[in-house]
Amino acid sequence: MKLFQKLKQANKDRTPKVLITILPLSCLGGVSNYYRVVKRYLADVKEIRFYEHGGGRSGIGILAAMITEPIQFLSALVRNNCKLVHLNPSLHSHDVVRNGAYLLLAKLMGKKVIVFWRGWNNSIESLIHKRFKTIFSAVFNRADLTLVLATEFKKKLESLGIDHKIMITSTIVDTSLASEPSPPGDSHKQLMFMSRLVKEKGPLETIDAFRLLKDDHPDLRLSVAGDGPEKTMLEKKYGHLEGLCFHGYLNETDKFDLMARSNLFIFPTRYGEGMPNCVLEAMAAGLPVVTRAVGGIRDFFLPGRHGLLVDNGDPREVADAVNTLLKDENLRKSISDFNRSYAMSHFSATIVSEYLIDIYRAVCYQTLDEMPDKWFMAH
Repeated sequence: MKLFQKLKQANKDRTPKVLITILPLSCLGGVSNYYRVVKRYLADVKEIRFYEHGGGRSGIGILAAMITEPIQFLSALVRNNCKLVHLNPSLHSHDVVRNGAYLLLAKLMGKKVIVFWRGWNNSIESLIHKRFKTIFSAVFNRADLTLVLATEFKKKLESLGIDHKIMITSTIVDTSLASEPSPPGDSHKQLMFMSRLVKEKGPLETIDAFRLLKDDHPDLRLSVAGDGPEKTMLEKKYGHLEGLCFHGYLNETDKFDLMARSNLFIFPTRYGEGMPNCVLEAMAAGLPVVTRAVGGIRDFFLPGRHGLLVDNGDPREVADAVNTLLKDENLRKSISDFNRSYAMSHFSATIVSEYLIDIYRAVCYQTLDEMPDKWFMAH
């Protein structure tokens, strides 16, 4: 019995060979950013391999990729001789087909498989429900574990027929880049919005809330960081507003530098976010957050501790929440300290990378029952 326990512990401490499939790390977006950070922090773990695929294809390129990508993936499986494959699909038609093929090939080769759903598309979800639920569940139930970024997505997958273990995990923040925020007593208050500039993320509501707040706070400033299809329209419509600055896309260093000069972070998204990087980065930078309880945000966000929640993102409602925080310096300081501590202990690259390794070991050495179903229960 003692020998069995020693062997079991040895397995739990051993990192299996893992092949992680990802889009090119040069791509923009949360998934590529996640693995750029993970790759840096797992650089010394020789058992982890990354397989880049896809990116930037359209039309006939996608059709050709449906043939060539599985062949290239199979070659990577043979070449890397891994024990476990970690897939990272989004719920988009080509991605579902591609990763379904990868999953079947990996299982055919006798590999363990983790599927980490990184993005969602409601129209594709509806299509699967209507026409492809049986084949979807038959393919993706062959995975050994499914990971998601929100309880909401776990429920959606269960409704699509996924009946094995689904764990809720988090995204990642390189907290080493986060510096101390501006002192809460600054006379010039700096608000910040950062995301891809699409309607669903709430840039328009944020700017309209800023306009409402200027009456009571004439020195108030708003920084809008990010690029996207709405950027030109927003600049044309609001570029004249005093105190409003559009920064465009910012790299990691510049992003955290701007956060360090800000006092509050606003993100009134209407989109069913998984675990939005921008909110977690703002917390790591010590910023109180005004946002909505959608997707993964509702899994952890505590009103009054992390910031304030708004119900529908109406500009007046956003302005009232921001105004509450602007007028209460002690509350802002309390939230700032709590957010930095919370982000360091839950979202830091060190914590998340170690958690990934724990998940890989648990899948390969059959100790999943010892792992919590929700990431924030592990800390």
